[in-house]
Parts: sequence; C-alpha cells; structure tokens
Amino acid sequence: MASRDFCTALTLPWRAATFAQHSRCRGEPRLPRPPLPRRLARVNQNSSTASPSPNTAAEHGIAVELDGRVIGDLRAVVGDAWSQVGMEHLAKNTEAVLGWVFDPEAAGRGYATESVGALITACFALLGVRRVSGSCFAANEPSARLMKRLGMRLEEHSRKTALHRSGEWMDTMMFGVLADDWPER
Repeated sequence: MASRDFCTALTLPWRAATFAQHSRCRGEPRLPRPPLPRRLARVNQNSSTASPSPNTAAEHGIAVELDGRVIGDLRAVVGDAWSQVGMEHLAKNTEAVLGWVFDPEAAGRGYATESVGALITACFALLGVRRVSGSCFAANEPSARLMKRLGMRLEEHSRKTALHRSGEWMDTMMFGVLADDWPER
C-alpha cells in the first residue's frame, strides 16, 4: 500500500502550473475534467415558472506527487444540492463531485485508492459537505472498482448519456457516499 507522504495537502485553488506539468507528462493537451452533473446546473421550479439558479460551485484540487513527479490529480467541485424553492439556503454547498486522472504507470500500487479516500475525507471534514459523488463511463472498470472499494454505492447507471472522444455514446455510472456512512479514516 502507498505511504501517506506522497500526497500533497488540499490546495485552494487549483495550481494550474502543476496540472499543466502533469498534462504534458501524459502527452495530453489538457487534463480531462468530468462534466458537472445536471443537478449542479439545476433549475429551480415553482408553480408557474422555471428559472436558472446561480450555483456557487467551488473547485478544490489535490496534486499527487511521487518522488517529485506528479502522478495524478484529483478535484472536488463543491456545489448546492437540489432543493425545493425556499430551502436553497439549507442546500448551499452541501455536495461535492469528484474527478481524477492518474498516470497509468502508477496503476496498481494503491495511490488512487489512498488519494481519492483522502479527498473524500477532506470533503467531509474540511469542506463540510454532506454527500460526495463520482461518476465514470460504465466501461471504466478501474474507476468503478475504486469507488466500490472505498464504500461508495452505485446510485445510477444511465444508458448512453455521455459522448466519448471516440464519438460513441456510452453508458455512465454514478456512485455516492454520505458523511454519515463514511468511516473515520
């Protein structure tokens, strides 16, 4: 299992230079960022109208370094949960959506498990959210196994809802965990 000292502290805001370095290492023009779930770009509805509600989403990130080299990065986007009209103040900044990317050469050593677990803990303990979720293409078995291994529950399997860069519409899965269900780590 990975040691606890390879992961940098939760940084606010993103350190763009670090992630650009990681992106160049991976040979990608930019880091892939999962889209925000529809509920974070929600529409409040009342009896007669529907109007967009401004979201206060804030992005937080962790760079994962090993021997001075960035091997991965994670993000948590904290935003408002869906609520009925008049309850928005209680739903403000109560959910976090996670995303991550790791260097394939670092796979199989526990770095992703430890890092994502640390980010979930930070979301609950430092950012004060009540729910954390993450999603992946259904074909992304390593990410699905990772979320299950951490105790996240499969909450949704949607058919052909995300367009992959290959041009194919793919199934997605969403996993989640509540603060009440997250063990002290």
